[in-house]
Amino acid sequence: MSGPRDDGVRKRRVWLHLVPGRFRRFDAGAEPRAVSIYAAVVRQLVTRDHGGDDPGFRAVYVLDGAAAPACDPGKIDPEPRRPFSADLKAALTVALDDLPPVTFVPTRAAAFDGRSPGRVKNRGALVTLGPIDGARRRVEVGANLWIDGRAATWLTYVVRKPDGAWRVTGTTGPIAIA
Repeated sequence: MSGPRDDGVRKRRVWLHLVPGRFRRFDAGAEPRAVSIYAAVVRQLVTRDHGGDDPGFRAVYVLDGAAAPACDPGKIDPEPRRPFSADLKAALTVALDDLPPVTFVPTRAAAFDGRSPGRVKNRGALVTLGPIDGARRRVEVGANLWIDGRAATWLTYVVRKPDGAWRVTGTTGPIAIA
């Protein structure tokens, strides 16, 4: 008998992302493009665009699924149409392992100590991501970072891939800060 053997074993390709001093393994089923883009956005929000001095986040909660319009402060409670895939969540968690622990939550309320719009539990931040809009080497991603009712940011990032790695290069449209 010729041809490939089907023994019921599911095979997956794994891709590597090398960071100086680190070895990271990602599952190819997670779509590396989406993982890299969303990782750049979450990292930018949590490490740079949090609105002031380093807040010392102990946890990062990510709303499970792209929610439109994540960048609109008039709609502070967007709900995702469908959750991110298990592969994307696992790969994104690995890609962000240099940040405080990342946890995906099904609703915004799941990240709060009290009722929404309250303070994020565990001295954390809640990140809401919008859909990836664009193609090739330039995309836009609406995003929101929520700490409490007096500390939040809504914006749309421009994310580019100029040299093989996706990076936030700026913003487009309005920015709102609470």
